[in-house]
Amino acid sequence: MSSDPFVSEVDFIIRIAGEAGEGVISCGELFAKAASRTQYHVFTFITYPAEMKGGYSMIQIRVRDNTIYSLGSKVDYLVAFNQRGYDRSIEDVRPGGVMYYDPDTVSPAEHEDIYCVPVPFTRIAKEKSGSDRSKNAVVQGLLGYLFGVEKKVSAKLLTERYGKKGSVLLDKNLVALEAGFAFGEEQKLEKRFKLSAGPPAKDNYM
Repeated sequence: MSSDPFVSEVDFIIRIAGEAGEGVISCGELFAKAASRTQYHVFTFITYPAEMKGGYSMIQIRVRDNTIYSLGSKVDYLVAFNQRGYDRSIEDVRPGGVMYYDPDTVSPAEHEDIYCVPVPFTRIAKEKSGSDRSKNAVVQGLLGYLFGVEKKVSAKLLTERYGKKGSVLLDKNLVALEAGFAFGEEQKLEKRFKLSAGPPAKDNYM
């Protein structure tokens, strides 16, 4: 880490966006927890929907190797669960940024300065776990692959969150998590960072 709090070698922003009820927030919170258990600093920002049911929802996570003083400006990595998530967030992606989107629910425009990667979150969830409700765990697995979060760390976080809800639900999510990791490996998607590097952070890093 740099000794200057205003100079950073590692500083990126991830946004996960979609509809309320799709597991957007829980997915982002689990990723933020995984990141916070390394030596990096983590800052999260959540937008809840105005509607009682459904509506646009997003969580933004900034990861930095030094003190974080603000949410940041442009998004480096966008995960779009659906069309509304894409429509409401794509303008915030920086030139050269990356978007991972579900081609069954998102029809993106052509972007010359944004790298768009189709990942069938919903289809993978249905095929592997039998339920599209576990697609947030598929995304969790994909993010784990892309950002170097160890599988056992992601699995532990899922167990902490869903373990009390019964073994059936937990098993579906763990299968979906593994499927997300596997998709990244099979497609040889470019790995972005290794969050598992370095010693564990203290509790007050989060």
